[in-house]
Amino acid sequence: MGDSRDGADPAASYTETAILGMGAPLAMAILIFVAGLVLVTVSRMTFAREYFAKKGGEQVSDEVARAALGPTVPGA
Repeated sequence: MGDSRDGADPAASYTETAILGMGAPLAMAILIFVAGLVLVTVSRMTFAREYFAKKGGEQVSDEVARAALGPTVPGA
């Protein structure tokens, strides 16, 4: 059984192929992680902007708010 550094050793991988000077499993993990960061950043700058720009929410009457939360003003 190998140790935790086997992913960085090209000779320890099934293909024995080096990608960017490291083992294929480690290189693929790093590339997938970086691709995920890029996709999250792009989605936050495009799709999420519309979602978080939405205004408001559900408005409830003062009576319902008092029943659910209790008095909201000291002494009320």
